[in-house]
Amino acid sequence: MTNGSASVQPFIFILNGQGSASGPFGFNNIVRLANGTIRMNLLVVPTLTYQLQTSTNLVNWSPLTTFTPATNPYSFTDTTLPLAPYQFYRMEQE
Repeated sequence: MTNGSASVQPFIFILNGQGSASGPFGFNNIVRLANGTIRMNLLVVPTLTYQLQTSTNLVNWSPLTTFTPATNPYSFTDTTLPLAPYQFYRMEQE
């Protein structure tokens, strides 16, 4: 996230899942690197499976990766460069 001067602003976004095996998961520390890739730390419950999805319009979503983390937080780098001026992410517990 950025402010008017385009400086990086920290944030945490956490959702609470449902069911006996679920727990809080969300995004933490998303950074655009100098080469244009996006690095993010994801707050997860180890051993559960998640799908990270991407969109350029918040309507149509495409799977980016599916992962089962061994540790929390889980670090992921999106090396696909967006073709649109905006890139959105969401994560679903499977």
